[in-house]
Amino acid sequence: MDWPWSSLRFPQLSDPIPIETPKNWLEWIDQPLFEHELTKLRLCVNRQQRFGEEAWQTATAAALGLESTLRRRGRPSKTAEKKPVPYLGPVSLS
Repeated sequence: MDWPWSSLRFPQLSDPIPIETPKNWLEWIDQPLFEHELTKLRLCVNRQQRFGEEAWQTATAAALGLESTLRRRGRPSKTAEKKPVPYLGPVSLS
């Protein structure tokens, strides 16, 4: 077990897990993540997003008022086409 900074190494320092852990818990924890899982986890950490299924992320973000963490960063792209402004003739300033 190579978890020097984790509550897994010192379980007495954290609250008890509210569910019964499987017998092969340590083996399961030590399994490496697939590349797509690691990419998603890094995105969630960097964006301060909830990590989980998309429906759960959306519901949790809405409940906590964190919808901005699910949107792309930066200015929203222009989706509506600009409507042409009708020409009303010359404007008199006097």
